[in-house]
Parts: sequence; structure tokens; C-alpha cells
Amino acid sequence: MDRRALFDETVVRGVRDIEQRIEERTVEIEDDGPRWRHRCVGIACHAWLSRRKGMFVRHGMLKPRGRAVANAEHAIIWRAGEDSSMGDRPIAAGNPRGTVGRHRAVRDSRRFNAPPLWSSIMALGLSFRPRSTIRPTRPRSASVIRVWLVLTIASLAGRARAVGDEPESVRRGEVAYAVPAGDERVATRFRLAEHRFPYEMRPMKIEVNGANVWDLRFPSPVTTPHEANNTVHCEFFQSRKGPDRKPAVVVLHILGGDFDLARLFCLTISEQGASALFLKMPYYGPRRQEGVARRMISPDPRETVEGMTQAVLDIRRAFAWLESRDDVDPRQLGVFGISLGGITGALVATSEPRIANACLLLAGGDIGRVAWESGELDDVREQWTARGGTKEEFLAAMREIDPTRYGANAKGKRILMLNASDDEVIPRACTESLWHAFGEPDIHWYEGGHYSVARHIGNAMARVGSFFRPAP
Repeated sequence: MDRRALFDETVVRGVRDIEQRIEERTVEIEDDGPRWRHRCVGIACHAWLSRRKGMFVRHGMLKPRGRAVANAEHAIIWRAGEDSSMGDRPIAAGNPRGTVGRHRAVRDSRRFNAPPLWSSIMALGLSFRPRSTIRPTRPRSASVIRVWLVLTIASLAGRARAVGDEPESVRRGEVAYAVPAGDERVATRFRLAEHRFPYEMRPMKIEVNGANVWDLRFPSPVTTPHEANNTVHCEFFQSRKGPDRKPAVVVLHILGGDFDLARLFCLTISEQGASALFLKMPYYGPRRQEGVARRMISPDPRETVEGMTQAVLDIRRAFAWLESRDDVDPRQLGVFGISLGGITGALVATSEPRIANACLLLAGGDIGRVAWESGELDDVREQWTARGGTKEEFLAAMREIDPTRYGANAKGKRILMLNASDDEVIPRACTESLWHAFGEPDIHWYEGGHYSVARHIGNAMARVGSFFRPAP
């Protein structure tokens, strides 16, 4: 049986098991590792749900008007905790009002932050046993991810491990931010004047083959009322491979704040001899202050503009920090982002003259349309209209941060776009709009939707790693 047929069969058999449990109004997730398994169940259903959403609607788990694929993972599981013991508890999968709203409450409370990448990779790799992965009689619902995701991730299991607990000294320094050539073409809201800013970094207690991993922090150039959001948190994967002065890539995460996926691509990039700087965007992770409802993507488009602007300015400081390093080649700076991170990366590519390379995964332009039509952001639209806001006002506000508006600044840069042919979150027309604005760079279309395209993660990793590999 070929790999695709095995995937299809596993999805069908796995979902039957999930369907039976949903009939009982409870989903029990068997978990002997961190959060990878919880995400696996959702991804398995994304590939299936577009054809069989009726059952979920009948059980009150999805609204009949649609968004099934976009919200499938939310409907299957509530991420009610962040520790690896979550799988020991039954997770309710249905209530009279549906699980999507409950999931959003959990999401907004930030109680499902991803565990460290190395824990996830090791747990997944150590627990992956082919004979127990696909059982002819009763396959596990997460087995689909172990068929095609573990093939690409398990190979990394031995490359990351925790190291000793002895304290390490903190390195502190200061960077002089110099205005780069070409900055006069950058939109005023994304410019920074010459200044100096401090930073501190410390080695993280993890060992990765081919890279040293550092925790990096520096102040955001934007001061908000929320203190936690005013410090930028990064993880620097300093590659030990390649030339003495190597490329460096800023890596940006997805809307849901799943940091593990971004870290996985950092490992991929560092394996190819380029360093990767994973930056946590405003109001995500440690930048999300307890009790603060503000988010980077807000029901108020004016707040979204502020959040995206802060993200771009944070990233510009990150590039200044990278440029100041002796082990970084300033001629080979790049940005990589996934979904929301890809849209932000596209905006950065138009706003940071230092960037030579940009790889955008599942990104698009016309982001006002994306935000207005996407099932992932339906609450944004509904809250805006409930306040009396109109679609025209919404789109006009979002135009300020639309990368297609500034696309001319990205022309001439080396750009690779990786997109899904049937993306239900980023409409194809929005992807093509960005592609045209950027001068029609290289683009690769994967078969599938925004989530089911995950089965191509191995190919995407290979393309991304190759794209950022040091130039000869």
C-alpha cells in the first residue's frame, strides 16, 4: 500500500473511533507525551471533516452555516491544560452551545501554551512504535499523524535533549540601530530612527545537534499599557554548521500561538547551516499578561493595526541584533512565517530593507478580506458588527497593514511562497493578490486545505531548509 492510500485509510478508520466517542459526548485522548497528541486528533479530522461535517452539526458542535474545516480541531478537543498529564483526563466534546465558543474561552485564557519543542520531539519519538501506531482492529485516532508527521519529526528525536541544570551566566549588551539604506521607501508607521537598545541572552538548557539555543530578550520599541508585552522574547538557534558568517532567519509563528511548529522549522533551518531566531509576536506566550484581554489580532481592526505594527517594529530590532553579530552574514538575512506569521513576514519583507530572502507558508494578501471571511476570525467580524462597525470601515482600517499595499518594496528580493490549493482560511485570490504584488515570485501549491496540507510538512521542511541554505 502506498503512503497516500495508507494515509486515507488511517484517517477513515481513526475518525470512526472519534465518531463513536463523540456519540457518547466525550472524547478521551490517550497521551503518553506532550501536546502533539492533542493537535494530532484535530489535524486528522481536518482532512476528513470537509466531507462529513453533518454529524458535528447534528451534535451541536459546529454551526450549520459552515467553517467546519477551519474549526474542526477546536470542535474535537478543548485544550484545557498545558501539561503532559492532560491525556489522563476525559475531555468533554459537546455541550448545548457547541465547543467552538468554549475553545475560544480556553484559547483566550492562554492555558494551552505549547511545551518546549525538545520535550515534544523526544516524547513523540520515544512513543512512536510502528506496530502500535496502526492496529488493524482498532487504530488510535492520532495514528494518522504518526504515519506522515513522525516520518519527518522522529528523525529529530535524538537531536534535542535536555542538558545539565547548572546555572549559566547571562550575557548583556547593547545594539546600535542604524537606519538601513532604502528606508525612505518604507511606510512611516514601520520606520525607526537611529537609537540604541539593550539585550540579554542566556543559554537554554537544551542541546541540539548542530545548534546552540539561546533565550534572547530585548525591549520592544513600542510601549504599551501592558508591561509583559513590552519585552520581546526570542529563541536563537545558533547553527554550528556552515560558514563562519552564516545566513540568519527570523521565524514567525501561527495565529494560534503553537510555538512547537515554529521551533521545528528553526531546527530544520539550523540543520542546513543557517541560524534561526524564533520571535514571539505581541501578546503571545510570555508577552500575554494575565487578566489582559488585548490580543495582537483584535475584534477592533484599529487594535489589530497597532499589534501588527508593533510586531513589524519588534522584528526590525531583531534584524538589527542579528546584523550586529560577527557570526551572521548581513547580506543573507531572511524571514520565514507560517499563516499569520507568513502574513506578518510578508509585511516585514516590504518594510525591512535588510531582508534578502523571504519564505512564506500559507500566507496571503488583502488581509482585510482574509480577516473578514476567515472562519478562524469569525468572532472578530461578529464583535465588530455588533458594535455598529461596517465592512467598509473594517477593510479600510486593515489596509494600513496589508502587504499588497507595499508590495513594490519587496520586488527584487528572493521570495518563495508555499500555499494550499484549497485553503479555506486564506482564499486563493488573496494568495494570488500577494503573489502579483511581490512581482510573481516562485510559488508552490500543495494539494489540500489550510490544515489538511499538514501532510506535506516533510516536503515543506525540505524546501524551507534548502531555501535558506548558505549561498556558495
